[in-house]
Amino acid sequence: MKRGTKIGWLLIAVSIMLSVWVIISTSTVAEKNVGGYTLSDDETTLIAVDGSLSSIDIPATVTTINNDVFKNNAVITSVNIPDSVTNLGNGFQSCTGLQTVTIGTGITSIPSDTFNNCTSLTTVNFPAGLTTIEANAFRDCTGLKTITIPASCTSVDPDAFNGCINMVGFNGGSSAYSVSADNCLYSVDGSTLVNVPDGKTNITIPANCTTIAAGAFNGSAVSSVTIPATVTSIGAQTNWAVAEIWGEQGSAADGYADAENIVFRQIGSSGGGGGSSTEYDIIQGADQTYTKGSGATLTITGDGDYADFSAVQVDGTNIDAANYSVVEGSTVVTLTNAYLESLGNGSHTFTIVWVDGTASTTLTVQAANGSTDPSTPGNSTGYTITSGAGGTWTKGSGGTYSITGSGPLSEFAGIKVDGTTVGASNYSATTSPTIITLSNAYLESLSVGTHSVTVVWTGGTATANFTVAAAGTTGKDSTGTTSKTTTTTTTKTSTGTGTSHTKDSTPKTADFSIDPRYFLALGVMLAGIAIVINGREKQINYVNKRRNE
Repeated sequence: MKRGTKIGWLLIAVSIMLSVWVIISTSTVAEKNVGGYTLSDDETTLIAVDGSLSSIDIPATVTTINNDVFKNNAVITSVNIPDSVTNLGNGFQSCTGLQTVTIGTGITSIPSDTFNNCTSLTTVNFPAGLTTIEANAFRDCTGLKTITIPASCTSVDPDAFNGCINMVGFNGGSSAYSVSADNCLYSVDGSTLVNVPDGKTNITIPANCTTIAAGAFNGSAVSSVTIPATVTSIGAQTNWAVAEIWGEQGSAADGYADAENIVFRQIGSSGGGGGSSTEYDIIQGADQTYTKGSGATLTITGDGDYADFSAVQVDGTNIDAANYSVVEGSTVVTLTNAYLESLGNGSHTFTIVWVDGTASTTLTVQAANGSTDPSTPGNSTGYTITSGAGGTWTKGSGGTYSITGSGPLSEFAGIKVDGTTVGASNYSATTSPTIITLSNAYLESLSVGTHSVTVVWTGGTATANFTVAAAGTTGKDSTGTTSKTTTTTTTKTSTGTGTSHTKDSTPKTADFSIDPRYFLALGVMLAGIAIVINGREKQINYVNKRRNE
């Protein structure tokens, strides 16, 4: 009997030790290091990266990026996320050195805070299948200037780009969204203003707009805006330090300004409620015509007192003070060349606003050949950029960058980058049609980000964008061939194979399963308990039998 009891206790002890072994063995997850990337044993989960890597090219086997893999990593400058990845984890928060991100087609949504506080981020390449950009996905990405919305996108939260104080525009468009001439985001039919980039200081709300969505001006730097009477609904806005709203008395703009204690100025009056206005005149520079590509400015003089000058309006909308200068002599206003180039062909109403009245004239913008057709973007000859548009040049590559336009070399007159004429020593122009090659030295002088280049011929112009990327990121050389600089760190054993190790890992709910070895341990324990109980019963029966004798 004693021997049986001992065996039972021994089995119980063995079951306990077996359970401990199972727990220990199942709480470790095999990992491997591949080129500086710590992956799960099946290479589908990215667990960590070598801290020295600046250019991240995630292996194509990865489907999931664990939480906090990149958080607060100030070393990385570029990230390429392959099509295989479907889960970004909690993303790239506070990767303050990150400049360029390319996202694969496996990602359909950019979750909240994914790129929060990536202050150096300038270029984001979205996948074709992206549908959603959530709130604060790019919060405080102060390096962003423009974002291209892919055609597949159907939902952009009003707060997706909160704190992007240098962002001045959207590009692209989709089945749900359109982009206005001044690069604000609207519903696809243009009836609803959805998002004004935080970096914009001046916008024109078109007459077909009927609704300003809640949050459209959240965090906006627009301090003065004219809202047309066609707008009948204005949603709640936060963190919008607007100084004044222009509109018609009794309109939704008037009601919103009153409710939010914002100064309201009635169009054509001294402001605030629709009081009487003084009739002023344009005494010099009335009814002028500007020809695109001429490089000229336009000066218009009104007879109002310079001390009472308030604003300049074009087509009923206040324009930013950076677009003109104003000096005394009654009031002399000069429009900059860059602003004039931004206007569409055709007639525009130019208005000088004083505190007690206005004066207006007509300003006509025409193409280089004299066309005022609004559908003609600076020319009537149909010139286009035939190659080199949308490409990327990488700093430190030593290469040049070429753009080809369809206009003849015999009519070539120069080029502009970001609206500024480029000196002839900074490029070469060859063959016909015209091939422009920007020099390496000039390209190195440009800031990282997207730039516009305009080729000017005597008969018109053509414009396209290209991107300057930081060293170590993907770019294109003068032939348009993609090139890449990567840094790879590989850890190998003496046999040349990737090193493997184990790491304590807390099991996640989604991965929960019962190891069959637990059933073996339980069976051994139950057998031991049964033997002990049986032995105890036999011992009790034996004692009782002796007592009865």
